[in-house]
Amino acid sequence: AKRDMISIAITGSGKTCAFLLPAFHDIQINTSTLSDDEQDGTRRTRRAKAFGPGGHGGACMPDVVILAPTRELAVQIQEEAVKYSKNTGVRSIVAHGGGSQLRRAQALEMRRTRPNVLVATPGRCNDFIETGVINLSKVKYLVLDEADRMLDMGFLPQIETIIQSTPKERQTSLFSATWPAEVRELASEYLTNPVHLQVGNGELTANKKIKQNVIIVEKGRDKHAALMDLLKTICPSLSSQDDGNNRKPMNVPKMLIFRKTKYACDDMNYLLNDMGIRSEAIHGDKTQAQRNSILKRYRSNGLQVLIATDVASRGLDINDIEFVINYDCPDLVEDYVHRIGRTARGEASGVSYSFVTPAEKSFVRELVKVMKRSEQDISAELMEFVNQRNDRNGPNSNKRSKNWGRNNNKGSGFGGGNRDGFSGGGKRDGGYDRSDRRRANSWDNSSDTNNRRNSRSRGDDESFSGGGGGGRSRSKSSSHNSNSYNR
Repeated sequence: AKRDMISIAITGSGKTCAFLLPAFHDIQINTSTLSDDEQDGTRRTRRAKAFGPGGHGGACMPDVVILAPTRELAVQIQEEAVKYSKNTGVRSIVAHGGGSQLRRAQALEMRRTRPNVLVATPGRCNDFIETGVINLSKVKYLVLDEADRMLDMGFLPQIETIIQSTPKERQTSLFSATWPAEVRELASEYLTNPVHLQVGNGELTANKKIKQNVIIVEKGRDKHAALMDLLKTICPSLSSQDDGNNRKPMNVPKMLIFRKTKYACDDMNYLLNDMGIRSEAIHGDKTQAQRNSILKRYRSNGLQVLIATDVASRGLDINDIEFVINYDCPDLVEDYVHRIGRTARGEASGVSYSFVTPAEKSFVRELVKVMKRSEQDISAELMEFVNQRNDRNGPNSNKRSKNWGRNNNKGSGFGGGNRDGFSGGGKRDGGYDRSDRRRANSWDNSSDTNNRRNSRSRGDDESFSGGGGGGRSRSKSSSHNSNSYNR
């Protein structure tokens, strides 16, 4: 049929296989219908058109282009492509941002291998189009994976450039976990009479195999005590850990902790390492080699805990993650669904915990709707929290506040008794003393209202997801998520 297709399904439902296998089948069918001489002639003709009369330089001309929002997801798709294309003769390559040297290496590899399939982030793909490294005039099959995330990251201009560089008679498949207005507009503009496949009723929901828990704290600085209690519950051996310098390595379940900023990820990593937990932080300031090494160690159980910004909220396919902890909740409930979707992959089950404050009440209301659709149990405390009026100065506001969280007036941070959380030097504003004093508790209060602006401005920019400056702006946007592009 080769009709355009829209597929809306939850994370972990096998969308990667759904677009790779048809692409490979189409390439093999087109190749098998030609004789050996015709195949050889076709390759020589395409090579001559790409390289030019001299046989050097020129552009790569793939049959299939797959766009993904982040480098990690692009690399993961490439790994699956290599697995599925074994012994088929189909050649694939991945292209993503990461500096000038990596860019040159990717360009040379394309010209050397002449791949049938190009997996790329929109920024790098657009960059290679502009510089003549690739030519999309022969593309037969275009895939937009995680389309909602690409639009959230501001990739719409790059996506439009890429689509306009392909033939109009191509087949286009759009895959997304959610179905917001921006994705619908993109589909209506660039897909022709598409088949619409949808798992569920179209409402935003989470994987029912994930046990979702919400922990209410009074303020952002109280989250560290809640995290300590949670870690001791998950791993009771932490309760008997010495407070001195002779800490033994701890055996904790594999978990993923989400923070809002790069600095917060690094600081928490230092602290967990000091506790004897094998952890590492991953965010946009890490080089591609560092990120690959971290993910490899995490997959092979060399790491127990991964601390990440939202760059790890999509496409991270690791089957044995048992717990996802939202230390800092995202701005959009859609991102929450993707975050907790890192656990309960395939047939497995998982558990998520989210720390929330009264300042995040509007987000929590949307979260509760998702929990109800996912058939989760909603505690009476959480419902009281959601239904509470926003007036904090009412006659019972102090009483309710104390019931929802912990008033840590004496403090119980990892570094010793001071009320501002993880601060290692016994100073109220000292930050983590063994690390960088410049950070000075910036992450302990990242969930408070007065620090949200700073959290977003320090968040991960497009340097994580693709070269060529994707994510700088977005020509079509909506007011409800305009604050999320600079994460």
